[in-house]
Amino acid sequence: MQHKLLLLTILVAVLPTLVCVSWINSLTRSAMNQHHTRNVQMLAMALADQLASDGKIPDEKVINANISGFNLDHRLSFIIINNPTHHIIYRKALRAMEWMDYQQWLDASGESLVVPISQPVLLGTYGQMAVSRVPIWYRPDLNNQGNKLRGPRQLLGYLTIAVSDRTLPQTLAYMRSIQISAALLVCVLIIPIVLLLVRIQIRPLNQLIDASISMAEGHYPDLEDVHRSDEIGLLNKAFNLMLNRLKTHQNIQDRLHEQLEHKVVERTHELERLNHQLAQTVKQFESLAATDSLTGLANRREIGKTLKRCFLKAEHYNHDLACIMLDMDGFKLINDTLGHQMGDEVLCATAKALSLSCRNSDVAGRYGGDEFVIVLPQADEDIAVTVAVRIREQFDKQVRMLLHQYPDMVNNVTLSMGIAIKSAGELADSELMLAKADHALYRAKNTGKNRILIYNPNDKGARTTEIVPTNK
Repeated sequence: MQHKLLLLTILVAVLPTLVCVSWINSLTRSAMNQHHTRNVQMLAMALADQLASDGKIPDEKVINANISGFNLDHRLSFIIINNPTHHIIYRKALRAMEWMDYQQWLDASGESLVVPISQPVLLGTYGQMAVSRVPIWYRPDLNNQGNKLRGPRQLLGYLTIAVSDRTLPQTLAYMRSIQISAALLVCVLIIPIVLLLVRIQIRPLNQLIDASISMAEGHYPDLEDVHRSDEIGLLNKAFNLMLNRLKTHQNIQDRLHEQLEHKVVERTHELERLNHQLAQTVKQFESLAATDSLTGLANRREIGKTLKRCFLKAEHYNHDLACIMLDMDGFKLINDTLGHQMGDEVLCATAKALSLSCRNSDVAGRYGGDEFVIVLPQADEDIAVTVAVRIREQFDKQVRMLLHQYPDMVNNVTLSMGIAIKSAGELADSELMLAKADHALYRAKNTGKNRILIYNPNDKGARTTEIVPTNK
């Protein structure tokens, strides 16, 4: 907008000023030309009266003297005197080029050389040469009874004179330069004043624009009040009113947002606490669902899932896998003799022996009653036998500690174990593997107890092999 106002100022102030300068220059040139022609015409008429003072055209010497009396030597272009019969009786051309210009004008206009010119003619650049042609009249003085009278006029000839004002172009150029300088000075003074006024007028609008941009970016700046009664002042007041209302609504919204965030944080913490409790509860339920309540080992359902998962993983990565199923010999005698409470303590001692003997990757579980199952991932026959032997040794240690008051019972409580290895060709899935371990356990209990047997698919008869002799 500021540029538009500046352009409008130039169009309204500068251009009319330049037009006025051009118009004034034209008027000045026209006035100076008219003044010049009037002077030349009056000069011609005065010279014609002097030449006709004696009733005849004087000789050349007298004419030169009359001309010299007007002091025209530096301005006179040419002078011609014709008699009534149109013969030239005197001619003086001081400026050949100006004489040629006059001859060309005569040829172009069709004027006669001796016909008077009603108005002087301007020739040359800027009209600096004025040509005037007047008749030379002589009117004799008559005396009639003491009264002076003028007799009838007599035509003595024609006078043509051309006078050049050679300083006219320079004068006009000088005046034009003065006028242009004055116009430029006016423009130089007007433009800064207009720019200052435009900035003063536009400043509130620029502030409104900056405030609008700041509001679009989410900020609410402090806008200065403009004490004006024009449209800009009204716009400033309306904008301030809108800004104050927006600030009020924004403050209310910020407070509500803070309250909402506080509530959300509280609800989030509450939900996190509840989720944590729920996760703990779920974990407890999962643990209860997967753990035997008496021994703390995996229950039958969990040990079955673990064996199945390990079997599929071993199949996928072509790893080894072993499964040990064990059962206590003489456990019924303890229950019947020492009571079920002591039987439960023996079961817990067995679970402790398993926990102390198994590797970190092995999973032990109570399969039911006094039967236990151990899943051994990435275990071949040697590893399975080593773990089984370690279990039997640790079991003997735990039982002796528990039944030290009943030495007769210690020798009657032993372990029978059956081992199944995945590398055996008949073990197609985890259920079959568990069944073969149970078969080996069954053979161990029926062939003397306190034995460790491994399922052997190549033994077509017994299908089991004793790998560790009894230790009692």
